[in-house]
Amino acid sequence: MAVRCFLGLLAVAALASAAGVTPIEKVISLMKDLIAKSEAAMHDDDVKFASFSQWCDNQTGNKKEEIQESKDKIASLQAEIGECQVHIKDLTARIEELKEDVGRWKKDEKSASDIREKEAYDYAATLADLNESLTAVDSAIGMLQKTSGDVPQALLQVAALKTLQPEGRSALMAYLQGAQRAAQPMTEATDSQMKADGLNYAAPEANAYESQSGGIIGMLEDLKKDFEGQIYELEKSELNARHGFDAVMQSLADSIENAEHEIGKKELDRADTSKALAVAQGELAQTQADLAEDEKYLAEMTSLCEQKSADYDARSKLRAEEIETVKKAMEIIAGESVASAGEKHLPTLVQVAPALAQLRSSGFNPVQKKVAAFLAERAKALGSRTLSLMSQHLEEDPFKKVKKMIKVTASAVPENQSAVGSDIIYN
Repeated sequence: MAVRCFLGLLAVAALASAAGVTPIEKVISLMKDLIAKSEAAMHDDDVKFASFSQWCDNQTGNKKEEIQESKDKIASLQAEIGECQVHIKDLTARIEELKEDVGRWKKDEKSASDIREKEAYDYAATLADLNESLTAVDSAIGMLQKTSGDVPQALLQVAALKTLQPEGRSALMAYLQGAQRAAQPMTEATDSQMKADGLNYAAPEANAYESQSGGIIGMLEDLKKDFEGQIYELEKSELNARHGFDAVMQSLADSIENAEHEIGKKELDRADTSKALAVAQGELAQTQADLAEDEKYLAEMTSLCEQKSADYDARSKLRAEEIETVKKAMEIIAGESVASAGEKHLPTLVQVAPALAQLRSSGFNPVQKKVAAFLAERAKALGSRTLSLMSQHLEEDPFKKVKKMIKVTASAVPENQSAVGSDIIYN
C-alpha cells in the first residue's frame, strides 16, 4: 500500500504541475497528510489497545477472584466431607455396638425366662408335695385325736412323705414300733418283717395307742407347723423370685428399648449425614471442574493478552519508525537538489516518452536512487516489508507506473480539478 501511495504521490505531483501548484510542495503536502493519517491510525490503535488492555485487567482480576473463591470453597467442602466421613464412621461403630448389646440382652431375656420357667416348675412341684404332706399330717392328727380309724396306716403315710425330715421319720417309726409292742406280743415273723422295711405292720387296735397318742400328736402338730413354715418360705421365695425376674426382665426390656431408640436416631442421623456427604462430594466435583475450566480460561486469556500486547508494542514501534522514515524522506525531497530537479523535470512527466528518458538521465534518477537507498537501509533496520518494497520499486524505475497512473488520472480527473484524495493514496 505504501508503494502505491508513493507512486500516487508522483502521479498527483504531475497533475499538480498542470494546476499551477508546485509539484514538490504538493508531494510534501500529501506526505504530511499520509503521516497525519498514520498518526491518526496509531492513535486509534492506542485507544483500542487501551480498551483491550483494560478488559484484560478486569477479566484477569475477576477470574483470579473466582479461582480463589473456588479454591476456598474446595477447601471448605473437603473439610465438610472429612467431618461427614468421620461422623458416619463413629455412628456406624456406635450402632454396631448397640446392636451387639441388644442381641446380648435378648439372650439374657431368654436365659432368665428359661430359669424362671424351671423355678416355677420346681415351686409348683415342691408346693404340691408340701400340701400333700400337710394334708397327710392333718389326717393323722385327726385320727389320733378321735382314736378311731386306721391310725397306723395314716402314720405310715406321714412317715413315707418325701418332704419329711429324717428325724421326724425316725420318731414316727419309733412310735409305731412302741405302739405295736404294746398292742400284742410280736411274733418272730412280725419282728423280721419290721426289720425288713420298717413300714409294714399289722394293724393293731386303736385303743392300743391311746396311752402314747398325746406325744405323737404333739410331734405331728410340730411337723404340721414345720410344713406350714416351709410352705410360707416357699411362697415367699417364689414371690421374691417372681419380683426379681420381673425386675430383671423390665431392666432388660428398658435397655433394649433405649438401645433400639438410640439405634433409630443414629441411623437417621447417619442417613442425613450420608446425604450431606453425597451433596458435598457432588459440589466438590463440580467446583473442581469449574476451577480447572477457570484456570484454563485464565491461562489462555493471559497468553492472548500478552501476545496482543507484544503485537501492539511491535506494531507501534514499527509505525513510529515508519513515520520517522517518511519524515526523513520528506527532508530529502524538500532538499535543494531534489527541489530544483523537481521544478525542472516533474512538469515534463506529462510529455512524451523521450522527455521521461531525459528526466531520468538528467537529474531525478540520482535523487531516486538516494531515496531508494535510504528507504532500503531503514527497512533493513526496522524489518519493515513496506519500506523494503517501496525501495525496490524505486530502484526498478517507477516511471513506467507513473506514466500509466498519469494517463489513468488524466482521463479520470476533469481539468483544473485536484486529484488528491484518500482513495488515491490508500487504494
